[in-house]
Amino acid sequence: MKKKIQTIIYFLLSCIVLSSCSSGADNNNFIPGMYVREVHNEFSIGRDTLVINPSNTTMYSIIHTGSYQRIKDGKLLSAKSIHENWTATYDNDKKILQETKRGRVLSFDVPKNILLLGSSHYKKIK
Repeated sequence: MKKKIQTIIYFLLSCIVLSSCSSGADNNNFIPGMYVREVHNEFSIGRDTLVINPSNTTMYSIIHTGSYQRIKDGKLLSAKSIHENWTATYDNDKKILQETKRGRVLSFDVPKNILLLGSSHYKKIK
C-alpha cells in the first residue's frame, strides 16, 4: 500500500512539473508574430502594430509602428505616425517580456490570442 501511494505521489508531481514546463514552451512559441490594436474614442482614432521576433533564447526585437489622428472639436486633425524599435528580455518565471529602455511589460493570454501592454489589448494576426 505504501509503495502504491508513493507511486501516485510521484506521478502527480511529474504531471505538475511537465505541465509547468509545457506552458512556458507554449508561451515562448506564441510570442513571435504580429499584433494589432485599433483605437477609436472621443479623442483619437488610430492603429498600432507590434512585430515581435526572437533575437536569441531570451531576447526579442519589437518593431512598434502606428498611426493616429487626434480629434478636436469633432474634427480629425492631421495624421501622425510612430515607428520605434524596442528590445525586450523574456522572464521565464513570470512569462512576460520586459522592454529594456522604458520598462514596458508585455504579457500574453495564449488561449485568447492576445498580447497585453498596460491596459491595451493587441490581437495576434500572424
